[in-house]
Amino acid sequence: MPEPPVRPYMIMYLDIASDATLPQTAKLLHARLDLYARNDSGNAWPSAARLAEDVGCSERTARACLKVLVKRKLVTRRKRTGKTSVYTPCRNCTPAETAPLQKLHPTPAETAGVPLQNLHPTIITEEYLRKNNIDTAFDTDEFREAWEDWEQHRREKKKTITPSTRLLQLRKLAKHDVAVAIQAIHDSITAGWQGLFPESVEQRIEELKAKATPEIDPIMGPRQATDAENEASVVALNAQKAKDRDDERTKLGLPL
Repeated sequence: MPEPPVRPYMIMYLDIASDATLPQTAKLLHARLDLYARNDSGNAWPSAARLAEDVGCSERTARACLKVLVKRKLVTRRKRTGKTSVYTPCRNCTPAETAPLQKLHPTPAETAGVPLQNLHPTIITEEYLRKNNIDTAFDTDEFREAWEDWEQHRREKKKTITPSTRLLQLRKLAKHDVAVAIQAIHDSITAGWQGLFPESVEQRIEELKAKATPEIDPIMGPRQATDAENEASVVALNAQKAKDRDDERTKLGLPL
């Protein structure tokens, strides 16, 4: 019986892995670029879309993290007209090399007492959420990544979020489950909305539950749908709504 092919693995350097000021997705992207660059040239030229697929994030997040890596001199980038950029990952990075740029992300001691609305979203920690009366369940990498996507979406539309709006939107989302809040952000980005509407996500969930056809047991009666079935239904509905939006934009000749 033939042996299965050897799957390549990524190497994450300790100095990068232990850098608490570097986003986790940026660390994964550095490791993936390092794997791509293990050739005679020592360079890599994958697209942002390919990198996003490799590490399981959105293309917008991949682009933002690549900018962070370049700013921190953990990766050098050479742009090419009509082609993807060429990246050269650093393989002997030390804290001394990155220390001068760590001010991009203030430490908790430096930001103690600073209101949440004056901080970059990547510094949303349990302490700051608590100080601003926001559910600490939102202190997750998944929510921070979604929120960074939302702010990037607003910047691209020349609608930068003001400090007061940021705080109000975070508190609005915090009235709902984290998964609902993340889905609301994704819905608004996909549709190009300027606001966040977690209520519509919950309404879709309730509509799915109401439309579900339970199995009828002759003795026990109707069977209640499981959480897994409800979740699968929500995923299916969201996928169909996204497809419908893409089809509509295609008919209108708009970019996806």
